Amino acid sequence: MRFFEMNNIFVYIENEGGKVADVSLELLTKGRELATTLGVKLEAVVLGHNLAGIEKELAKYGADTVWVADDPLFSPFRTLPHTAVLCGLIGQEKPQIALFGATPVGRDFAPRVSSALHSGLTADCTQLEIGDHKDAKTGTEYKNLLYQIRPAFGGNIIATIVNPDHRPQMATVREGVMRKEYAAQPGAGSSYSFDCMTAACLGGVSIAGGEGKISGTVIGVIILGILDNGLVLMSVNTNWQSVIKGLILLAAVAIDCYQVVNKNRKKAAA
Repeated sequence: MRFFEMNNIFVYIENEGGKVADVSLELLTKGRELATTLGVKLEAVVLGHNLAGIEKELAKYGADTVWVADDPLFSPFRTLPHTAVLCGLIGQEKPQIALFGATPVGRDFAPRVSSALHSGLTADCTQLEIGDHKDAKTGTEYKNLLYQIRPAFGGNIIATIVNPDHRPQMATVREGVMRKEYAAQPGAGSSYSFDCMTAACLGGVSIAGGEGKISGTVIGVIILGILDNGLVLMSVNTNWQSVIKGLILLAAVAIDCYQVVNKNRKKAAA
C-alpha cells in the first residue's frame, strides 16, 4: 500500500472467554502514546463471540474506535477467516501502523496478514518509538517512522528496524515488556460492528487483488446468504449452523488463496 494513503494506528485485540489479553491492553497503552505523537486516532480490532460492551473497557486504555466482529465463526481463533477479515479492514481503513501481541495467536496471525498485504513485519519487539530516518544510499529522508526495536544476535545487540516504503508498518510485541495503564484521557470508544458476512466481503475484496474478479470469498458470502434463512427454516441447530457457515467460508478463502498462489506463479514464470 502507498504510504501517503495511511492514517491511524490499529491494535489487534486478543480475547478468550470474554477476557482481553494483557498484552493487548499493553499495546493499547503504547498505541495511545504513539497515536498522540503522530496526531492520529487509535483503533482497536476485535474478532470473537459474545463481545458486548468490550468497547467500554478498551476506551479506558485510549481506544478512539473499536471495530467489532461478533460471531461464533470467530471463536475460537481460526487463521484463515481472521486473516481474510483483517486484510479487508486494513485495505479499507489504511492504518499506518498495525500492532499484535507476540503470542501463539499473534505469531501465526500477523505474518499471514503481512504476507497478504506485502508489508513488513518485525517480530518480538521490546520497544516502539516514532522517529525520522535518512537512507544512507539515496539520501531520502523519512519522517515519523515506527522504530521497531528488538534484541538480535542472541541478545548481544539491540536492533532498530524501520520500514520506510511499505504500509502498514507491522510489529509483534512481547507480553510484559510495556506498561499497562488507563489513558489519562479515555478514548471515545466509538464501536463499529460488522457481521461475518460483511467481514468476509471485506476480506474477499482484499484477497482478490483488485483485479475485478469475483473472489471465492464473495461467492461464499452469496452462498451463506442463500443458506441462512433455509437453515433456520429447517430448524438446524445453532451450533451446526455455525459449523456449516464456517466450512463454507473456509473453503471460499482457500479458493482465494489458491488464486493468489497461482497468480504469483504466473508472474514468476513470465
